[in-house]
Amino acid sequence: MWKTIIVEDEPFVRRTIVQLVDWRAMGFEIVGEADDGEMALEQIKAHQPDLVITDILMPGINGIELLRLAKAEGFEGAFVMLTCMNEFEYARQALEYGASGYVLKLSMSQESISLTLDKVKAELSRKERQRSEVTFNQAYTEAWHAFTAHGGELQSFDWKREPVWRDRMYRYLCICSILHGSRALDQAPYTDWFGMTKDSIPSVHSFTYYGVTSVFCWSDSPLKLQMVKGILPQGPAICSGFVPAEQFPAVWFDVLRQLNSHWYKGRPGLYWLNPATLMQPDSSPFNWKQEMELYHHLEEGKITAALKLLREAWTEMEQKQPHWVKVKEIVSRLANWLQRQYPSMPKEALRQMADNAGHEELLTVVTDTIQLHLKDQAKRNLSLTDHPEVNEAIRYIHEHYEENVTLKIVAQEINMDEKYVSGLFAKKVGEPMIQYLQRVRVDKAKQLLTKTGLTVNEIGERVGFVNANYFYKIFKRRSGLTPNDYRNLYGGEGQTEE
Repeated sequence: MWKTIIVEDEPFVRRTIVQLVDWRAMGFEIVGEADDGEMALEQIKAHQPDLVITDILMPGINGIELLRLAKAEGFEGAFVMLTCMNEFEYARQALEYGASGYVLKLSMSQESISLTLDKVKAELSRKERQRSEVTFNQAYTEAWHAFTAHGGELQSFDWKREPVWRDRMYRYLCICSILHGSRALDQAPYTDWFGMTKDSIPSVHSFTYYGVTSVFCWSDSPLKLQMVKGILPQGPAICSGFVPAEQFPAVWFDVLRQLNSHWYKGRPGLYWLNPATLMQPDSSPFNWKQEMELYHHLEEGKITAALKLLREAWTEMEQKQPHWVKVKEIVSRLANWLQRQYPSMPKEALRQMADNAGHEELLTVVTDTIQLHLKDQAKRNLSLTDHPEVNEAIRYIHEHYEENVTLKIVAQEINMDEKYVSGLFAKKVGEPMIQYLQRVRVDKAKQLLTKTGLTVNEIGERVGFVNANYFYKIFKRRSGLTPNDYRNLYGGEGQTEE
């Protein structure tokens, strides 16, 4: 209900205004009456009403001055002025000060009051939506970050924010969270389902992150949900029904947690929140060491090894089913890392990586993104020839240089005769394949010497040299320096030597 104060120095006129309409049916509640401006100002401070209906000409503080003083003290409610025909200039001044309208006393009727209240209610609702969208969005954002920080595990969660529904007439809340991925969501059906009525004053917001949109309906009464027949959600949707407002954000977290099984099983449809079915997901099997190994593979251009690691991790997640938020967090970090490493990668591709609606679908998008953009990047970085099979051999060497790469293995990979490949490679590239492989390994070793704190022996092993002495020999032959000398000359701060 919108709180209202009536200010009129003539008792008969004040009673007439009170009795002309069914205020509660119109969505208003009269919380105070005053017969002069000074008393009205005190009541405005005490009740913080949404609407003040005031006469213009009154003893002491008149209606215009009351409006000016109230606005000066930060009052954001609406003012409606009561005026006579010969007071129209005062009404014009009131409108300039921010009054919502005026009612002529001589023609005042149930219809004129009702029309004015409808107009004021629309204005108040619009302002309330604007205020609540800002305030509530802050609450949603804070709650979401707390939720993701705990990985969906709520044992240590403590909500300390001032309740967002206080002084807003919202005693009940309904939440519907939809796992729709990167597809645009039509929110109209969900707002229709909340069962808004003329007697309720609901406020509907939405919050979208990681391909999940949560639609919130706050109301002064528990509305009756009215599911629209024939309209199915665009993905799995969990709905809480109306619950006491103070249960936010715990109910929201339960709704998000119940999406977990749908993330792995991909079951569309609308489901009711059932806290009894919620299980504590296992921790993510994709640990920090594995994540660093993935970044290393990508940084070194070893796309095959990176994708193999991802597929193995995804299979393990499918079995243990860690919380979908944790999976999204992993992919979000990967997207951020790729953006730093490859600034030319389209942001839309990175956003889609974190906004998918299912476990397998997400793996497909991540895999496709890595293959498409990193292979394009590799092509730009490699000095390729005019021979497609030789180019395939070059790509294979760059992706597998740390392994046991031989002429025989490369020939098998490109389905060509070993002796023929040897001569063709030397002709097209300008050096034998073994020397080209050594150059690639030494170039990778240089990167590790200047960018990491690995020992020289560890670096030699990592780039494919099984013998430390052979690594020293080849490195010095191709660079003119020993690995230690190269590190001392070109290495950054904080690097360690063997």
